[in-house]
Amino acid sequence: IGKNCLSAIIGCPGAGKSTVVNDTILNLLRNRVNVGLFSLEETEMQVYARFLTKATGVDYVSPSPPVMTPEHEDLFIELGQYLSVYDNHGCLDPEVLKNRIRQMKHHDKCQVVVVDTMSELMAGMGDKERIAIDKICSELKSLAIELQPISIILILHLVKGVEPGEVVNQSHIRGSGGFAQSCKQILAVERPVE
Repeated sequence: IGKNCLSAIIGCPGAGKSTVVNDTILNLLRNRVNVGLFSLEETEMQVYARFLTKATGVDYVSPSPPVMTPEHEDLFIELGQYLSVYDNHGCLDPEVLKNRIRQMKHHDKCQVVVVDTMSELMAGMGDKERIAIDKICSELKSLAIELQPISIILILHLVKGVEPGEVVNQSHIRGSGGFAQSCKQILAVERPVE
């Protein structure tokens, strides 16, 4: 993970972006690294349930999760000490994103911040989307430098028409010009077609 920069994780739906991100975050948490997660798709409780499920193998995500064991309660509390989740479900304002990243860095002492997913932030902008992407990419790149040391990881969707199994590259990123110029690292996750 690059420091003081933007990084991106890209891939087709079902390629394993979430698995890579979840495994990376869980490894960071286990190493007592403060991680911020700016979630545009899940509520805070859904995020914590997902990580508890990943850490224990017990399905806490199901509609009727089991009662937590004392050991799992301790793990839940430990995860909460190092994981700062901001549920931004329904609010797509880039200024809110930047201010929350600042808060995660200064107040929550986060060394890594993950934005899941940038595509949600840009949804519904129509013709203005490319201009908005270029602007927010530039601002997030500057923010990573301002807040150093910090790593900001963006989860990105691809343009329509990229098929599972197709070799993915930065030209497939939705709004690729801004992201390709602003991200120091771009990790493409692919799953072979069976």
